[in-house]
Amino acid sequence: MEASILEWLGSANGVLVRLAASLFLALNVGAVLAVGIKRDRSFVNKWTSPWLAANMTLVGVGLGAPLLIGMAKFCVRMMASTGHFLVQLSQ
Repeated sequence: MEASILEWLGSANGVLVRLAASLFLALNVGAVLAVGIKRDRSFVNKWTSPWLAANMTLVGVGLGAPLLIGMAKFCVRMMASTGHFLVQLSQ
């Protein structure tokens, strides 16, 4: 059970980081293209706050996911080494 949980956490980590990086890149390429096409100061003023919020969220997910998943893996290993799981799937 421990191995399957650790494997799932490892795969989830990769998916989250790749997704956050891809969306970050797409968001910023789109912003550069939009500003280049529009060339309007009011457009920049209107969309800077949502753009910044989205960037901060994606960076937070990209950096926070490995940290949280690493802590979850540590907890699973500690629980497995003591033999205490909160949920027993097999009797």
